Amino acid sequence: MLLNMFFNPQRLATTAETASQEPNKFLSTTHLQQHRKSQLPKTSTPKVFAQKINTKSNLPLGNKHKWYQQIKKHVMAHDYFFYGTIIFFYYLCKTKATFFHAPQKKQKAMTRTNPQYNNTGFLLKPLLTILFAITAQHCLAITPDEIKFRNETSDTACITQLLIEECSQRDARNVSRIARKFIGKPYAGGTLEGDSIETLRINLDEFDCTTFVETVLALAYTAAENRQSWRDYAYNLRRLRYRNGETDGYPSRLHYVSEWILDNAARGNLKDVTGDIKGARYNVKSLDYMTAHRDSYPALTDSTNFARMKNVESGFSNHRFPYLKGTSLKDRSLAADVRDGDIVCFTTSTKGLDVTHMAIITLIDGSARMIHASSKAGKVILDPLTITEYVKRNRNEGIRIVRLRKD
Repeated sequence: MLLNMFFNPQRLATTAETASQEPNKFLSTTHLQQHRKSQLPKTSTPKVFAQKINTKSNLPLGNKHKWYQQIKKHVMAHDYFFYGTIIFFYYLCKTKATFFHAPQKKQKAMTRTNPQYNNTGFLLKPLLTILFAITAQHCLAITPDEIKFRNETSDTACITQLLIEECSQRDARNVSRIARKFIGKPYAGGTLEGDSIETLRINLDEFDCTTFVETVLALAYTAAENRQSWRDYAYNLRRLRYRNGETDGYPSRLHYVSEWILDNAARGNLKDVTGDIKGARYNVKSLDYMTAHRDSYPALTDSTNFARMKNVESGFSNHRFPYLKGTSLKDRSLAADVRDGDIVCFTTSTKGLDVTHMAIITLIDGSARMIHASSKAGKVILDPLTITEYVKRNRNEGIRIVRLRKD
């Protein structure tokens, strides 16, 4: 328990990555901007900026500074197995004289000549062995309660292979390149639903639009850290999918895309660039579609889940967010404003709902097209239509553009 307390990767990862322990504090763009401004130091000098850490908040003051990058780099679970090993052998060497079963007469003689010598090593040996075993199991073992694979053997092998290939590239973290590797994979809705207990689900065989985007982003983020383990991928996938990066029941999943953007932007994972694009305007909506259509979500038959989702939605009453109106989109201008690998979210006029579809942008011949899990095509495709043409054909209200942060 001692090593587990001090070397708990989940606890330290949460401290490093969590923007706030009060998720409802960031339920509007205005609140988020005000809070982040309040955390900024008065000077812009990088050296001073890195030193002025607000000890009253868990907010990281920016990903560009070395202290934050070092925390992010060393919070992965397998690092703590290494640290635990070092500590174990440190104490082993420190008490090595007593670990070897010296004859009783020799022990007494050594005790008389060296008062510091005693038999505590015989107690420390089994104690440290037990603590080491507990730490190793905690750091390395992935229990069924933590992750559920569709096919553990194929999924873990596929993740490892994809990460090895991407890390070998000079521009590792290329979202569009990773997305292309899934073209042809079948479409399947509801792959995250099923059990009464919410668990992180990994499925690289079939996707809906949301799981496809999350999978690609988690792979890109892991490759950018130059990590090639499926455990690191699972860690980053959890960070993207759940509020504050923690699995805490069905309501902890970021169901509404607006909250998904806000929560991940607050923790430095994503950036909403919609408001920076010329012609952006703002929409105001109250997001309550899920609880208003309770029968469509089996998990909400549970009264506790329903009450918690109600609480989440209450923070999105009159939620204000930027978007690009569909009728004003033009191919050439949009292609100039977005980047290859950006995420496009299609907004809707449906009451209580913000976004109905997501895709990954790829720039081809000066036009912005997209790779997405299409329910109509029944698989992941490179859509033959440009984004502008897709919006007009499907009569979407507009789009939002989100970018994976690279700093």
